[in-house]
Amino acid sequence: MTKADVESSVLAVKLTSVPLRKLNRDKEVIDNGSGCLVDYFGNRMLLTVSHKGLADGNWAIELDFDQEKGTRLYQVGGLNYVTRIDCGS
Repeated sequence: MTKADVESSVLAVKLTSVPLRKLNRDKEVIDNGSGCLVDYFGNRMLLTVSHKGLADGNWAIELDFDQEKGTRLYQVGGLNYVTRIDCGS
């Protein structure tokens, strides 16, 4: 892999940090975490750590806060775990 190939691959990955909120049935925040959105060759993934119990909860990404309307959330529901990533050839 050439230096240009590496630089091209790095440019293809864009990272954005996002706050995560776990919601109860009344849509009240009961836990929080963080993750990052990764755009990788046309696919968007949300990456975060597994110790937050992501599969067994109703999770949302906090989009912004409005003084009059409060916190705006985008619900993503329960999430799955990535158990292995092979970056080798």
